[in-house]
Amino acid sequence: MAEIKTKVSLYFPKDLFKKFDKLRVENEAKLGVTISKNEFALKLITDAINGTEVESSEQKGSADIRREVLEFFRSDEGKELLKDLIQNMKK
Repeated sequence: MAEIKTKVSLYFPKDLFKKFDKLRVENEAKLGVTISKNEFALKLITDAINGTEVESSEQKGSADIRREVLEFFRSDEGKELLKDLIQNMKK
């Protein structure tokens, strides 16, 4: 993966970021590892864009957030932020 030169998690709207961060903290506790916000944000965005489905009821919260992320990045505002993100990653 290319070196990330910007804070990917900052591209999430505030309300979605709160849900995203709660899920990240839950995953950290479950796995017993530290997960960077950037790494987790990229994973959610990638999964959302690729349409990765989560069927396990244990991971339903993750699937719900993934859907919200996908809906956001399909919106006009999300598309603009994604363009910004890609430009910043290329620098």
